[in-house]
Amino acid sequence: MLFKLNNVIQPFAWGSKTMLSQWAGIPNRDNQPQAELWMGVHPSGESRVAQTNERLSEVIARDIPGALGDYTARHFGQLPFLFKVLAVDQPLSIQVHPDLASARAGYQQESAMGLAQDAPERHFHDPNHKPELVYALTPFSALNGFRTWEEIQLLLADFNLPFVSSLALAEHNEGCNRLENLFKAVMALDSEQKQQVFLALDAFLAKSGGSHLVEQAREFIKPLRQLHPDDIGVLAPLFLNIVFLEPGEAMFLYPRTLHAYVSGLALEVMANSDNVLRAGLTPKYVDVSQVVAHTDFHSSPAESLKLVAQEQDGVRLFPVPVEDFRFAVIAPSQDWRTRFLRGPEILLCLEGEVTIRHQNTHISLSAGESLFVGNKTLTYDYQGNGTLARAYN
Repeated sequence: MLFKLNNVIQPFAWGSKTMLSQWAGIPNRDNQPQAELWMGVHPSGESRVAQTNERLSEVIARDIPGALGDYTARHFGQLPFLFKVLAVDQPLSIQVHPDLASARAGYQQESAMGLAQDAPERHFHDPNHKPELVYALTPFSALNGFRTWEEIQLLLADFNLPFVSSLALAEHNEGCNRLENLFKAVMALDSEQKQQVFLALDAFLAKSGGSHLVEQAREFIKPLRQLHPDDIGVLAPLFLNIVFLEPGEAMFLYPRTLHAYVSGLALEVMANSDNVLRAGLTPKYVDVSQVVAHTDFHSSPAESLKLVAQEQDGVRLFPVPVEDFRFAVIAPSQDWRTRFLRGPEILLCLEGEVTIRHQNTHISLSAGESLFVGNKTLTYDYQGNGTLARAYN
């Protein structure tokens, strides 16, 4: 059960016009942003089987549990993950994804209200959570989770912004809710207060010097300030961790974690969901109260965010704390090697060329091409000079 896939490219405004073509020769005849290439069965951008043009969900539905395996069919009922390539040319919004219970409740409530799926104020497009793994193909930068309180205090003391710095430095601001209090207070500044903050911020950005922490935050804020001159979300690098991934590095994002991707080409594997709640740095619908309600306000030290790969026999496995998906990268092999399935898989060729075979079926993949492998296949062989990314359950 091997099916080569034709996949949807999402033209979101923040996407690059060149990254996908430079990486895998994917054409961009209309010179439009190519933000995300989706591999999976999510209705907002479902893959189709290349040979027949059938929707992947239809092919899977004809053979349940064979396509998914007993465990996946019983626990999820459909392909439980969505696999993407992200081409980030401009920063994404400051955003958070709900946990499973909140997603189910929110989806039910908004559906009962009669909100259309494409309504700008709709947050919950499906009843699922959205934990994510990001694997860098080029240098990739992001904001991920709250800094330690000590770091926030040091940064705000140096930036010395009116209203904002005093919120973090106030002696009475202690206890488990201080991150939440700071975030809500910053986001609630009125227009006049924001203008005073921006005047002081611009003056500070024009300077140079300071600690590594200060210089890094300053350089991160500068392009945000240019892109979103009236958005207080440009201060996010002062209270969220700045993370740089080199090619081959990965990080995991839990639901209820405030984050924003900033630049670079990367793979993303997630639970099969498109639920996003936005707080800023976007022309799309923003609802800070919903973001606050679905965010965990605790610090995650930056050094703890990257995943440590387990390496064995040419395979780098990146462990994740969820059942929806697994992720591994398979090195090239000139000899035929065998992989055993534990559930449905999508294979994506990252570079070179790889041939996948099962019994009498042989399918070749070059960079940017992908393949669905049904669980009933049990095993497949691979050989070639290319690298494979493996998203599976």
